[in-house]
Amino acid sequence: MNDDIPTNNCFVHTVCKREHYAVGHIPGAINIFFRGIAKEENLKKLVPDKHIVTYCYTGHTGELAATALAMLGYHATSLKFGIMSRTKDQSVRAAAAFSEEADAHDYPLHTGSNL
Repeated sequence: MNDDIPTNNCFVHTVCKREHYAVGHIPGAINIFFRGIAKEENLKKLVPDKHIVTYCYTGHTGELAATALAMLGYHATSLKFGIMSRTKDQSVRAAAAFSEEADAHDYPLHTGSNL
């Protein structure tokens, strides 16, 4: 985590689907699905004077939400690796962790320059 990001007293926001939020979420996190993050009624739910930490399942969509909020003037960051970095509970994670044995491939790679 960057030094300029507070480690406590953040406003935590998840962009996961409502049904996944109900299964489990970070304590105190509010839920605004990522497609509605810039709607006026949802922006009113945010606390603009606190650092906003967004998260999703794996970190990708949370980063999109954090970027959109930053463009709107909020101080927002995405939780690296999303909820997968916070729990081992498979029912909450909504995705399996990367397994080198099962998920990695040995495809050939090109090395050197293409110039």
